[in-house]
Amino acid sequence: MTYRELLDTLPTMPEKERADILGRLWSALTTLSKNQLLAFQQTWDGTRPFVEFVHEQNNVFHECILMETSPIGAGVRAQMNLPAITLDDEIQ
Repeated sequence: MTYRELLDTLPTMPEKERADILGRLWSALTTLSKNQLLAFQQTWDGTRPFVEFVHEQNNVFHECILMETSPIGAGVRAQMNLPAITLDDEIQ
């Protein structure tokens, strides 16, 4: 699956498939994106419904993917000795 395909299908993806692909995505992200995701999770109000959590977490993943595939993201990735990625690259 490419990053572009993930952006298009993430909102409607079945939970098992979502967990698998996001686990693979996690491994490809920079610490900047990982910190953004962890900050979101740490500040989430756990009394809210899980479906809202998934929706909001999808939004954060979406933002992270767009940042990682941007020119600024390429610079951040280069500083971390990671290759640049594009929306058309496969998620490893």
